[in-house]
Amino acid sequence: MTQNLKSIIGEYIADFKEKQNLPFVVKPSIPIVWFGDREKYEASPKKILTVALNPSRKEFEGSRFDIVDLDSDFADEKLSKTLCEYFKRNPYSWFRDFEKVLSTVSASYYENRAENTAIHIDIYSAVATDPTWGKLSDSQRSGIRRTDLFKKLFEILNPDVIIISANQTVLRELFSQFRCVKREEDIGGKIGFFIRKYKCGEKILISGRNLRGQPFGGMSYFEIDCAMKNILQEV
Repeated sequence: MTQNLKSIIGEYIADFKEKQNLPFVVKPSIPIVWFGDREKYEASPKKILTVALNPSRKEFEGSRFDIVDLDSDFADEKLSKTLCEYFKRNPYSWFRDFEKVLSTVSASYYENRAENTAIHIDIYSAVATDPTWGKLSDSQRSGIRRTDLFKKLFEILNPDVIIISANQTVLRELFSQFRCVKREEDIGGKIGFFIRKYKCGEKILISGRNLRGQPFGGMSYFEIDCAMKNILQEV
């Protein structure tokens, strides 16, 4: 583990400790700095990152994580280990639609399924809440919001491809440096269903419609595959 990564994990742990007793924070839980095998992500030919807003209470409704004692010795290493093992245990079905998109860029969250191993991070907070971000009040959101930590982690992870399914407000706030270069609209004849490609230097961002909290929701694998073949053509 690099010193930069060790430092940012420490910042996430400190942030979680400040907020863990808030009434809308899931208990018991841990800070979900990322989901997936970070070491395999870093060793992949293309580093591919999926992004959403904040973790769900459903992440703690099964044995998906070890509840690490954040005051114990080597808490950062223990936390890293359980986060890296997420897709080897009992991942939440919410990730299935992201997996459809990942398959079109030779990636997967799961080991030995594709050339590249993807991981997932959240923009606004690593703290799991009930309800999730979209249903929190403005004051609740401001109480856990830490986009500064997201930006630091994003820089450390340094992805080649970012895949996100969020509204334009989120894109303008966090990814304003990316320019839209290609788009597929009304996918499968469904008005408002889209996938768009953005670029910033050599980095690519793929954005798709979010349907009631489900990333790229409402689009079949076939529709996503056809749209992505056009989107990924060089501009």
